[in-house]
Amino acid sequence: MITRDQAGMIWIATTKGAALFNPRSEVFQYLKYTDGHVDSLDSTNVNAVLEDSEQKVWVGTSDGLDLWNPATNKLEHIFHNTSANKSFPFGVVWKVSEINERYLILATDSGVLRYDKQLNEFKPIKLRRAESIAYYGLTEIQSPEFLAANSASEIYRVNALTEKSELVFDA
Repeated sequence: MITRDQAGMIWIATTKGAALFNPRSEVFQYLKYTDGHVDSLDSTNVNAVLEDSEQKVWVGTSDGLDLWNPATNKLEHIFHNTSANKSFPFGVVWKVSEINERYLILATDSGVLRYDKQLNEFKPIKLRRAESIAYYGLTEIQSPEFLAANSASEIYRVNALTEKSELVFDA
């Protein structure tokens, strides 16, 4: 996955972290996992990078979701809290998109999730298939509507705010 942020910097998701390339200076910077360091990513394998409307960077990894604030250079792990029923279920985050300033939508090994940045809560978006099916693809049609593709070769049209969904393709 390669994407460009609002400042023109290029983010590259790799199996060794997230690389940030400055095309003007041609210098790379890295966010990576370091064993035993709480200020590093929670995994080496990065699948998704998203700069949100507040210019914070969300990193989807093989072990969950991280948030990096470039203004403070602080990295936060969005952990699963087993005592909270609205927390992130462990698993791979394949894609992260912003619905609006408050919400993100994630394609994960556990299904499609909506994340409320204000309340720090995850909510599964119920689709026809069981929530535990893996969703690898997610792309915006026109916010808040997205297409979500799963491991059963189905594609759903999802309204991430109303949580209504429709199966639009089934191989």
